[in-house]
Amino acid sequence: MHSVIRENFKFDRKRNRNGATKARGTCYVEQFAPSVRRSWIDQIVSKWTGKCHYTGLQIEIGATAGLDHMIPVSRATVFGPSNVYHPDNLVWCHKSINLLKGDRTADEFAYWLRNDLPAAIAAANP
Repeated sequence: MHSVIRENFKFDRKRNRNGATKARGTCYVEQFAPSVRRSWIDQIVSKWTGKCHYTGLQIEIGATAGLDHMIPVSRATVFGPSNVYHPDNLVWCHKSINLLKGDRTADEFAYWLRNDLPAAIAAANP
């Protein structure tokens, strides 16, 4: 859960928000509030279907399942941290599929699976 919320912070120079402390400087992190974390965990767990979001393969928590950011963490500067570090951006998928996806968005990955991957396989096996 820490990786989901690690950089999703907002600035409050006057420290008027809950959680804006001297220890955190001028920022507060709403997601560290216990009630918000519980809500996020509930949302993430409720998405569990036993199947990979991208391929439909059967997956198992602790063995083959992992959480994937549909908008990759590496794109937080483009899409904004509040979109990237949010439970709506997380899906359950097969660990090996997550490695294949790399830093592509979900749409880019779907396009790659349909078009680029078959062409690369065909070129490698003439």
